Amino acid sequence: RFAAFVNPVVCWGGLLAVITCAVQAFRRTASRVGFLLVSGLAGAASALWVNGVFDPETEPRLRLLCLAVTAAGLALYLAAGLWAARSLRRSSPAALFILVGYLAQLAPWFLIGRITFAYHYFPAVLFLVLALCQVFHCLSLREDMVNWKPAMYAVTGGAVGLYALFYPALVGIRVPSWFSSNVLGWLPSWPF
Repeated sequence: RFAAFVNPVVCWGGLLAVITCAVQAFRRTASRVGFLLVSGLAGAASALWVNGVFDPETEPRLRLLCLAVTAAGLALYLAAGLWAARSLRRSSPAALFILVGYLAQLAPWFLIGRITFAYHYFPAVLFLVLALCQVFHCLSLREDMVNWKPAMYAVTGGAVGLYALFYPALVGIRVPSWFSSNVLGWLPSWPF
């Protein structure tokens, strides 16, 4: 078997970096907080709509679970964004470019009624990498941030290591079943 998916380090680290770029893209604090609120609420509403939470046939227990998970995700998003807003005071045109590019690749798929696949997200991955680079560049310019290099090396090494680990699944190389089930099968839904 082979699979098409995004490197977890790039995906999750890049998503946090995009949030940081979103905060850094705006000059005023009120604009930053407004963007975080609007984008967070729009993302939560989109997630609830796509998952069918508002469908009358949805089981009440599942509806409550989806609402709780969405509320927790929204709270985490807002907390990360507010932390980034306090940490990065200057605005950046490069961060605005990254944010607009990322949203331009992602936003058309928000309200699509049909099923979407991982390869629909692949063009946005470029902007995840650019966002990570932007965050590390901003950290390198701050004089009070002394220990930013180990984090940069850890993210880069983790991304390269996971790419090497999942390379057989990405290109369809035959591997022993113990490797695919014990090493690559992190989640039960992953079909390795």
